[in-house]
Amino acid sequence: MANAGDGSDYSKIHESYHDRFRVIADEFKYPDIFLIDIDSGVVLYSVSKEVDFGTNLRSGPFSESGLARAWEMARKSRDPDFVGMIDFEQYRPSLGKPSAFMTTTVFDGDKFVGALVIQVSSEKIDAIMNANRQWKQVGLGSTGESYLVGQDNLLRSTTRFFLEDRTAYLKTLKDQRINADTLNQIKIADTPILIQKAATFAINQALAGWPGVASYNDYRGVPVLGAYQPIKLGDFHWALIAKMDQAEIFKGVNDLSRLLLIVTALLIPLITLFSIRVSRSFLTPIRRLIAGTEEIAAGKSGVQVEVRSSDEFGELTGSFNRMARSLEDKETEIQKQVVENDRLLLTILPPKAAARLKSGEEVRADSFPNVTVLYANVEGFDALAAQLSSDQAFVILNDLVGAFDEAAETYGVEKMRTMGSTYLAICGLSVPRVDHAKRTVDFALAMLKIIRRFSTSQKLDLSLDIGIHTGPISAGVVGKTKFNYEVWGETINIAKQIHESPKQNVIQASGSVFEALQGLYRFEPVKEIDAEEVGALTIWEVSTLRESGNASASPAAVS
Repeated sequence: MANAGDGSDYSKIHESYHDRFRVIADEFKYPDIFLIDIDSGVVLYSVSKEVDFGTNLRSGPFSESGLARAWEMARKSRDPDFVGMIDFEQYRPSLGKPSAFMTTTVFDGDKFVGALVIQVSSEKIDAIMNANRQWKQVGLGSTGESYLVGQDNLLRSTTRFFLEDRTAYLKTLKDQRINADTLNQIKIADTPILIQKAATFAINQALAGWPGVASYNDYRGVPVLGAYQPIKLGDFHWALIAKMDQAEIFKGVNDLSRLLLIVTALLIPLITLFSIRVSRSFLTPIRRLIAGTEEIAAGKSGVQVEVRSSDEFGELTGSFNRMARSLEDKETEIQKQVVENDRLLLTILPPKAAARLKSGEEVRADSFPNVTVLYANVEGFDALAAQLSSDQAFVILNDLVGAFDEAAETYGVEKMRTMGSTYLAICGLSVPRVDHAKRTVDFALAMLKIIRRFSTSQKLDLSLDIGIHTGPISAGVVGKTKFNYEVWGETINIAKQIHESPKQNVIQASGSVFEALQGLYRFEPVKEIDAEEVGALTIWEVSTLRESGNASASPAAVS
């Protein structure tokens, strides 16, 4: 699919760019990505090469399709920042599968040349709306579900009951007098999306722009309690519905009510008999103290028993209240200490490791198959620190590291540690990220801006040497009485080995970073090093495409 083998210029250009588009389509599960000439409407490029490839969207067989409307939307906008979306429809070139289209404009410099259109399938939306079929795990019980409905009252996501039991689902629709043609279409397409209509109270309210919660009968005719919310997507609206059968929601309440009735029926004669035999004035304070004691035993704080007498029972009640207040004060202090301990723990360990340590799990190491490591060193700080007092050097280093930490949080990068003028950070560790390499490079570029701005404002001669490498690492909590979260592996060692450069404010990256991000940044080979773990490595100097002066020639910039 990369080269037709005809020796044409088109095949050569196609071969240069096809793999990049294919990787994007595979990564984000897009059925297809198109490039369309803005004037003629001809589909010049398609990742999947379905029957729509090469057709004319102005006059060809698919001129009335969602793809044609997406091209027309981009053509009319003429805005370099335009992004539009066409609602789902059954797209014939994809065998009638429900497809939506996202579109944007493409410029060659100032010249409007085309439209980039991405085909979106319903599978990703289905996975989100149905929690990857983990309904019970996310609190939806046995009958809860969430789904989307378009302005035409047709489903935009698959319902839970269809996924669980198609036969029972179709029987339920048949019992609701859904016509046979609709049922047959659902069977053939194996999906109710864009086929089944739903027009319940909640759906009508959401499509009218109103959010809320209500009790009503759903599309199965079953009483439910549902929450609804309008969702605006470009020029059209969808309705988001989350609901659960009332029988399941109120089962616990109904069971409790029956139990309370039974218990009440049994207690009434006993209490009456007891009240006749025992003086009310004698039992009342005892009961209050017992109730207060039970509340404290159940974990309730701030319990106070009302004092109505000045006799022995009154003195006992006063002592109880003082004890309860003392317990409440101690519990408040303990809770404050627990919160502070948790906060301090999270400053040392990632959330996952902190939670494992708090729960008492066995300390073990974790493996992370693909993260990006940044190793940086502030050049010139040691020489500067030798000329300053300890307090002055600390203030400068603390301000600089604090600025780096804020930038790291902005780009989703985790600082592991600092040691003097060195700074170690990792992206993709606690939070797995598809774009961890890009985030790390963006963070490195931000660090260079910070060091330049800081050096200029403080009139200092400071610079950064930065090394970046992508690969596997291991991590775990090390130590028993005093612990730390340590990371290790050849990825970290390689990042450290490649960071040094004779130039100032340089980002140097390994081949794994170059392969992941080529086309998004400017990469210049600078040297080859002999890494201890893997042998010879080519090192690349990284900068933005804008700095290279060739942004207009980059496919990423054109997109």
